[in-house]
This record gives sequence, C-alpha cells and structure tokens, in this order.
Amino acid sequence: MVLVYVPDKEKTDGVVSCLSRENASSPWKLDIEAMPARIGRNGLSKPGEKGEGNGKLPAGEWDLGFAFGFSPDAPEGVKIPYRQITDTDYWVDESNAPEYNCWLSGKEPSISHEKMTAPVIRYNIGLVTLYNVHPILPGKGSAIFLHVWLNPDHPTAGCVALERDNVIKILQWLDPEKRPRIRAQASQEL
Repeated sequence: MVLVYVPDKEKTDGVVSCLSRENASSPWKLDIEAMPARIGRNGLSKPGEKGEGNGKLPAGEWDLGFAFGFSPDAPEGVKIPYRQITDTDYWVDESNAPEYNCWLSGKEPSISHEKMTAPVIRYNIGLVTLYNVHPILPGKGSAIFLHVWLNPDHPTAGCVALERDNVIKILQWLDPEKRPRIRAQASQEL
C-alpha cells in the first residue's frame, strides 16, 4: 500500500509511506518511512467528490497501474510495467469523450487533453494510478498520477508529487505480484 496522508484536507502538503502485509488479516508493516509530498492545489477531496479540473487529489483507495518516464527503460530494479513517454502521447481529460481518462498515442486529439511531454520535470518519472478506471465515470477526474514535484512548495493539479529519488524508491519497492494499491486520506490510520 502506498499511503498518502494529508494532515489538513484543505492544504497541499502531505506525506507518502509504503506499507506491506503478509495477508489480509496480518498487521501492516512500514517498509518506507514517510516522505514529504505535495498534492492538488485545492487539497484533498472528500470520498466520491473529486471532479474534473477541481485541483483536488481524490480521497480513497484504488489500484496502481504502470510506471512511465522519458527514458527508454525503467530505472534499475523496477518490476512493474514501464512505458516510455514520446512526443505523440496524450492523456484525454475531455469528460464526455469516449477516450476520457485514457492514454492515447499517435495523432494529437482534437478534444481536451494533456500532452505527456509538456510537464518535462514532473513526468520525468511517474506512476499511473487506476483512479476512475473501472468504470470510467465522466467528470470524476482524470490523470491522477504519482510523479516528480516541480519543487517542494509547488502543488499539483490533483496528483501526488514527490522528490525524484523518492518516486524511484517507490517504483523499485512496488511488486506487481502483490497487487499494489494507493490510498489517499486525511487520517494516519490504515
């Protein structure tokens, strides 16, 4: 579990810790100590209240997807699937589009989207979360990533951002066979 703890849901600072357990009935064990993080410019949403473009990190828990970055290969030790970002990669944020909350490659879409190469520092290395994916609900938020922060004082548009070395540390820790998840919450209790 990648745990994102936000002490004040109206603020943009938080911490990220990584925990594991042997099975569903065993206690959680802290594997990676709390690392400073930044979240959405408008804080943390209440569960179920995330909206497209509202600048909030959604509260709740969901699966993790694949890692991404500009390098052709994942950092050494990364076991989860990795995808290189190219100049023809886009993430659709047009709520009513059939491709909403999806990564597209190829011709630039004519609908609202984010060009994946545009945030050069932030998307240097990152992780797709599977927020609003199964099923995709129009307008409930898109492109919720764990990625590199612009700087320690700069919030995100709704993602979780950390220092680059800490993003890599999390990616190296993740084991796809253990079905990793992420949880964002305003309480430290898991």
